[in-house]
Amino acid sequence: MKEFKGTKGPWVCSKPMNFSGAVVCFIESAPIEKSVAQLRGCETGQEAEAGANAKLIAAAPELLHSCNELIELLSFHGYNNSTEISEAKQAINKALGNE
Repeated sequence: MKEFKGTKGPWVCSKPMNFSGAVVCFIESAPIEKSVAQLRGCETGQEAEAGANAKLIAAAPELLHSCNELIELLSFHGYNNSTEISEAKQAINKALGNE
């Protein structure tokens, strides 16, 4: 599988901030604080949803790494053809732009 070419993790997300009725979460690499993404456009009252989305995005590098490691481990033990492994490989390919 190809290597992830984006900003190396870990990533962290800021606490959702309200700017004139729109919630913004900033996702940055840590500890360098390089900007990775900004989640915008949620209306006031949806801070929990914006925060949850930002946390999922911030966890992406660790999730990708863990999926790759689990697939390698399961493949080593002969579990190559399960539906779950196939779905995990599809998700990894999507994340890496190999669809």
